[in-house]
Amino acid sequence: MRTCVLAALAVVAVLCAPLRAGEEPGEMGEILERLDRGEPLAPEQLGLVDRFAKRHLVRVRCSTLEEARFSLAQLQLKAGRPEKAAEALQELAKSTQDVDVKSAALYDLGKVYRFGLRDVKQAADAFQKVDGRFRSLARRDLLNMYQEAGQIGKAVEYLQTAAAAAKDKGEKLALLRRLGQLCKRAGKVDDAIAAYQQITEQFTDKDIKGIREAAVRRVTEAFAKCRTLKRQGRWREIDQLMQQVRLWLGQLAADDRLDEFRAAQAAVDDGWRRVEQEENQRERAERGDEGD
Repeated sequence: MRTCVLAALAVVAVLCAPLRAGEEPGEMGEILERLDRGEPLAPEQLGLVDRFAKRHLVRVRCSTLEEARFSLAQLQLKAGRPEKAAEALQELAKSTQDVDVKSAALYDLGKVYRFGLRDVKQAADAFQKVDGRFRSLARRDLLNMYQEAGQIGKAVEYLQTAAAAAKDKGEKLALLRRLGQLCKRAGKVDDAIAAYQQITEQFTDKDIKGIREAAVRRVTEAFAKCRTLKRQGRWREIDQLMQQVRLWLGQLAADDRLDEFRAAQAAVDDGWRRVEQEENQRERAERGDEGD
């Protein structure tokens, strides 16, 4: 019995394990599958996607009609008709009621405008409309595009606006940090100073502690729910829950929310250690009962 339980848990643990920076890039097919699932990618893998998969559109689980529209856009792009691909994605984003499908469609639309039509303005408009699952990747593409186009001022303006509008403390902190780094690299010393001053003036050690504790609490609650589901033998729901945790970890990493990511990852590692200990204790208890 214990072997079956641990085997099932091991599969879920692999699903929840983040892809760490420095990990081997691997095959492009595997990378693209990760991208399609919205999973976190290491910097080396994101670089490979930028270089070799500019014409690869992401997609998510959806209806047959929505799948057809994704496929139509991909084939039009491969056939050298990016304007037709853009039309298919615009229709998909407009018609779908699924938030993940809309997120993917708008992100793909931004990529088509960026790489297929070389239209920075339209690409920026699409990327900025992306919400939910692919927002982190869209924001990254937007900033990279502005930098490649020599439009550092627009990248700075975007980050300043996003930071001012952010209501979540973790998101605001990460945006200000990213703004400071961008300005420093671009030689905009005064803007970099202003960004770092906002961090020191608007955040305290207590705030950082609270941000980390909230991340740990989310992981702890997920594992508590997993324990309940495990007792009921509901392995599919455990799989789904851990997939959600993995996607969330990927979004934290992609958004540069390092305080939360590190705290959450440590909590995940601790959670799986506890699961292993509980299974060992249960096995010893069962053996003791058998001995009696």
